[in-house]
Amino acid sequence: MRIASRLAVIVGLALLPTVVLAGNNVTNSGAGISISNNVSGGGSVTQNISVSGNTVQNNGGAGISVNNSVSGTGSTLGQTVNATNNTVSDNGGAGISVSNNADSGGVSTSSVTTSGNTVTNNGGGGVSVSNTATGTGSTASTTVSSTNDSISNNTGAGISTTNTASTGGTATTSVTATGTSITGNTGAGSTGISVTNTNNGGVGTTATTSVDTSPGGNTLTGNGGSNPIVATNNAPNGAVVVNRTNPGGNPSPISVTTGGTGTTTLILP
Repeated sequence: MRIASRLAVIVGLALLPTVVLAGNNVTNSGAGISISNNVSGGGSVTQNISVSGNTVQNNGGAGISVNNSVSGTGSTLGQTVNATNNTVSDNGGAGISVSNNADSGGVSTSSVTTSGNTVTNNGGGGVSVSNTATGTGSTASTTVSSTNDSISNNTGAGISTTNTASTGGTATTSVTATGTSITGNTGAGSTGISVTNTNNGGVGTTATTSVDTSPGGNTLTGNGGSNPIVATNNAPNGAVVVNRTNPGGNPSPISVTTGGTGTTTLILP
């Protein structure tokens, strides 16, 4: 069984859909739950997605997949995704995958909240986010908030983000974790939380990423890599900021491995 929702917006239409997917058992398909948006021609979408109480297992691709593409000046997407109390396991790709792309002046904003989910034994990472802005005036923004999730034993990072801005685009990604357990995620390049921030343009191109574990109560243990958080900044100095405090969690504070051509700013306890 596969659940899919696709929306295409062309030449200025405006849609305000609410998508609710609850209590389903989705197994043995390509992607488990898949939602795609393609916005162009000055179109506008405002979308609220609720994915709750589903069991998504043994699918060939990602368990839960959200893909956004916004192209052209005047084209916009404003999206809220709430994934709560789902069991996402043994899928071939990431447990939860979000791709947010803006180009040629498009504006795409996605807010992803995960809470109370069990994300385990997936072939990719636990929660995987890609955010890309290409072209002058293009803006892509993704926020990820994980609260009381259990993300374990995935082949990839527990939570990973890739944030890229090119040729005048502006890309912004933020990750916040509260009371989330990220354990036993292994495989090539895996760790607890991994963020990569890249600026491929000159003046007018901006890529920024932030990670915040300061709400506390997080457990990041037994993952691949030498430290629970890995931050790679291929943008100007300070374009990546990591608040590694973790009151009431393990470890506290959280050690961070930094790399890339630019420095990462660490907020210490």
